[in-house]
Amino acid sequence: MADRAAPAGPAREQARQAWAAARQVLGAELGRGAAQAVALVATNSALATLLASGEITERLRQTLPVLLLLAGAGLVGAVLRAVSTPATGRLQPKVERVASERFLGHAARVELTAIESDDFHRLLASAQYGAGSARRMVATSTQVIGAMLSLLASC
Repeated sequence: MADRAAPAGPAREQARQAWAAARQVLGAELGRGAAQAVALVATNSALATLLASGEITERLRQTLPVLLLLAGAGLVGAVLRAVSTPATGRLQPKVERVASERFLGHAARVELTAIESDDFHRLLASAQYGAGSARRMVATSTQVIGAMLSLLASC
């Protein structure tokens, strides 16, 4: 049951900070997805207006508010990317540290006889690789969320 207990002391603080950074990344990515959806709809509207029949100056005048909306959506998307990127950069080492601390905590409780086992050393090597994998998982997850939101925005 000790495996499922909440992290203690500094590990709990690291987990709390990681969760706060994760919420910031998720919020920024959701905002970017919404901005991208608005930009796609605005682009479609602008093209429809520009390609319609009629006087070109009138079509350009009608398109101006939509182009301003498109520029605003692009600005919001850029700002949210500027928020998401450093938040992801802060989240990655925190996740790796929490994973490493859990790994080291479990490894410290292993009986001395198990340390001499080849199976234990294989598990130990796998677990050490897992902390770095947790860090890479954060970056990959952020990319997947962004890609999914881009796909949803285009629908």
